Amino acid sequence: NNRTVNRESTLPSLAHTSSLRTMINSCNATARGMLAGFCMSFLLFMLCNSGQIFETAIARKLHGEEGGESEEEGPDEKIEATSIICIIILLIMITIAFEVCKEHIEETADKILKPIIASMFGEMTVLGFLSACTFVLVQSGVFQHMSVALFGEEEEELLVEIFEQVHFALFFIMLLFVIQVLVIVSQGAKSQKKWKALEEKCKDTAYIEKIKLETESEEDENTLLLYGLRSEFIKERSTEPPFQEKALKSRLPESFNFGRYLFLNFGNIAAHVVHVHAESWGFFILFSLFMFVLILAVDVNVVILAWIWLGIGWAVLGATLLFRRYLDNVIKAFSATPQSNATSESEEGRLVSSDLPAWCSIDLEEFAANRSWLAKRLSPHHPTRHDALLIFEREGPEFHLLFFQVSLIFVGLDGALLILTFFPAMFTDSNALVPLVYTVLAIIPIVLMINNVEQVMSALTVVGSIGNFRNPHFEATVIREEKTSRVVRAFLVLEKMHRFAKSGALEPTASSHEIDDIEIEQIGKTYDALDSNSDGTVTKVELEELMSKLGATLGSNLTSTLDTDGDGNIARDEFINWYKKYMVTDYLTLEERAHSLFQMFDQNGSGKITIGEFKQTLDAFNVGFSVDEVGEIVKALDENGDVKIGLEEFVELLEKFHPHSSH
Repeated sequence: NNRTVNRESTLPSLAHTSSLRTMINSCNATARGMLAGFCMSFLLFMLCNSGQIFETAIARKLHGEEGGESEEEGPDEKIEATSIICIIILLIMITIAFEVCKEHIEETADKILKPIIASMFGEMTVLGFLSACTFVLVQSGVFQHMSVALFGEEEEELLVEIFEQVHFALFFIMLLFVIQVLVIVSQGAKSQKKWKALEEKCKDTAYIEKIKLETESEEDENTLLLYGLRSEFIKERSTEPPFQEKALKSRLPESFNFGRYLFLNFGNIAAHVVHVHAESWGFFILFSLFMFVLILAVDVNVVILAWIWLGIGWAVLGATLLFRRYLDNVIKAFSATPQSNATSESEEGRLVSSDLPAWCSIDLEEFAANRSWLAKRLSPHHPTRHDALLIFEREGPEFHLLFFQVSLIFVGLDGALLILTFFPAMFTDSNALVPLVYTVLAIIPIVLMINNVEQVMSALTVVGSIGNFRNPHFEATVIREEKTSRVVRAFLVLEKMHRFAKSGALEPTASSHEIDDIEIEQIGKTYDALDSNSDGTVTKVELEELMSKLGATLGSNLTSTLDTDGDGNIARDEFINWYKKYMVTDYLTLEERAHSLFQMFDQNGSGKITIGEFKQTLDAFNVGFSVDEVGEIVKALDENGDVKIGLEEFVELLEKFHPHSSH
């Protein structure tokens, strides 16, 4: 309790900062609302007076035709001012629409994917900065003077036109890049579902034993692959012979949600991919110089350049497919495919079990002796067997991100050059078949590379999450979420027991939801959470203490319903049977149950649950939350920055960790 109080005393600055952020966001929303109102009002004014404006313009034109003098004069000042204001309003409305779309994407996306979205909009901000720089340079007259010096006075605007075309091409490149980012974001939700489904299958012992003997589909093969990865990840075996597994007490539990861990890493890695680094732009600077030399070599023949560029597009596609195969091979090398207990001889002459992953067979001495000078330069440290699997060894993940990022940008570059330069040049050919063939051949690599993004991103995530590149922070997050899920299930059990005690009886509920072995295991963990002294049995006294800490009572009817054999204890089987009968469905919505639970937590009626109150309640369960873990839960839920859990935030907690949620 002292630790909890001390922790709460250190959080006012966090609350103050969050309050300032909330205030700023509110001010921004208010300003946008006022701006939108002004724009709509002005637009209505323009519509109401549009007749007068057009009459003035027509009269001005007729007067000019009759007198001829007005043609030499400038445009009507009122019409010019009106046009400027209309353009301003149009741009403001586009900005508002952009903000609305941005807020919608941020609100609907999973929290794990929000860093990706933030990076994406960050890159769009860079585009805005480039546009501002372009405007300043053009208006300053710098390009006009340079154009005169380079091309003569007759071509004063030529350099300006070239600069604007390049700027538009860059904008088009980033637009296609953003489209691919949106593909990655949408793929994130699919990956989460896929990894969750595979995780459940990996915990199905009967299914695993069946597909060990014979795989009937690609899905079975993927399940076995993830099963081997998950098993090795939990074992965390040593990289040195005899490749000893980590002690049971110090390694991850067998129930560790490896699929959720991969999804957390997916969000982190994707955010790094979306944020274009200086190294990627540096690569394209070198590539631009290469293309410049190539242009000079073909004497600026656009048709020849078009066919060369087509070849470059196919070469990049080939490199991307090889990169994907390389990542798949690395994943297979980390996975211990379940087989018999046979042994084989490694390259070092040792007998290695066939159940060991392939990286255990790497001859490290031979690998170190054959390292190139570039590898030694980039990775001066002594390589491990995990490093030996990767290009650039320990720096492998950095190279993976750079290559993938460059391939994404290249898709945009390819599309921009084809549309702006090569397609127009090819369609000047008198033979209509040639441009048609060229168009088809040019589009195929772009389509295939965009289609390949999903598979490469998944493989990139797995490779960047295992071996030497494990993420302890996400491991702790998954364990904390698993504890929270158990506690939420226990919350709902106690809430229903509380209603049972108050009403005297509950009607059994029929449900189409089947209880499988995996869910029975989770129900068993809920039973363990209620077992405060960890003796394997929940007594009537333990249950009464739990209920009293939540301000509830344990009625005799509830006790007799749970304790079917009347021995005074609630056995695991008795609890599971009660859960199946009463807990699978409920006539109350989850939000209604959250209201009931919140009132049980908020015993002083303040409308808020502090970290101390929350920790005190969690300590009643046999789960083992630390103060830091409780603080992380509150921090994740605390949207308004008051370092307390309100009703809406408590509802979010139950929705996120409800047993049948998509989490």
